[in-house]
Amino acid sequence: MTCTFNYLRGGPGFGDPLEREPQAIAADLNQGFLLPEYAQKVYGAVIAQDTKGRWTVDADKTALRRKEIREERLARSAPTLQWMDDERKKILDKQAAIPVKHMYATSFGLSSKFLDEFRTFWSLPEEWNLTEDELGIPSYGSKYRMDLSLMPDVRTVVQVEE
Repeated sequence: MTCTFNYLRGGPGFGDPLEREPQAIAADLNQGFLLPEYAQKVYGAVIAQDTKGRWTVDADKTALRRKEIREERLARSAPTLQWMDDERKKILDKQAAIPVKHMYATSFGLSSKFLDEFRTFWSLPEEWNLTEDELGIPSYGSKYRMDLSLMPDVRTVVQVEE
């Protein structure tokens, strides 16, 4: 039997992580669902571990840390219209990480409706497009099909039911 392991823990969740109850964070830590680094960085939790390895979250200190995080967020925030204008410029110039551009290029190649809606949402010119040809990397997407074993560091795995 073949097993696949995911290095990510948990799911995307709903809502602001700063709203998660401190006792729920402690429970996640103690069950091994959450790494201490993420309890601090993502949830703003002030944590401690006792000599038996049991985690606790200091609710009062966590509330103060979360207030600081919210103030930090406000300090680096921008009005929505300004952010959208900045993002539109990046889109026009096709400035994004290769995986993001690949995702969009293959999606546009699969759905002209999606491309049209994307152009409309971002007020892009009708001739604007992003294609797999522009990426300059081996691609497996909407247009290109290839033997994936030809890509670097790819190993074919055959899964069977037992």
